[in-house]
Amino acid sequence: MAILLGRSRTTDDIDIIVEVSSGSEIASRLAGCGFKPLTLSGSIEEEFRIASIRFHKPPKFLPNFEVKPPRTVYQRYALENRVEVRIRGETFYISPIELQIAYKLWLGSEKDLVDAAYLNYFAKARGFLNEQLLEVRARAMGISLESLRRRGGGI
Repeated sequence: MAILLGRSRTTDDIDIIVEVSSGSEIASRLAGCGFKPLTLSGSIEEEFRIASIRFHKPPKFLPNFEVKPPRTVYQRYALENRVEVRIRGETFYISPIELQIAYKLWLGSEKDLVDAAYLNYFAKARGFLNEQLLEVRARAMGISLESLRRRGGGI
């Protein structure tokens, strides 16, 4: 999400959480859009059930994205509280920014902490950050928002 909101950085992939019944179903839908799985076709169901399926658009392998079903309470929350985004006439959905900030803090890598501070600053400056909800999400994940304060995320 940080990249969507203008933060410049490299990324490994994009994670997409979907509510579908099988890996074959999502592979079939994405094949219709020109995407191919990086997973062997014989293991798509197992990969989808256990981990995720990574897709790319040939002939390139990068960028790519991984698709998985919701497995955690946070992934389910993200689906149930998704936020609609429209860019150039296309519509897609992202998780609530408060959940993204808390999740990035929970991950804890330097890159994720910078992302969290960026998202916090961006949403706060534009008036769409619900600080009470961010506190609730952070408490639920067992994390402190102190690192945002130290990084200039200014809660």
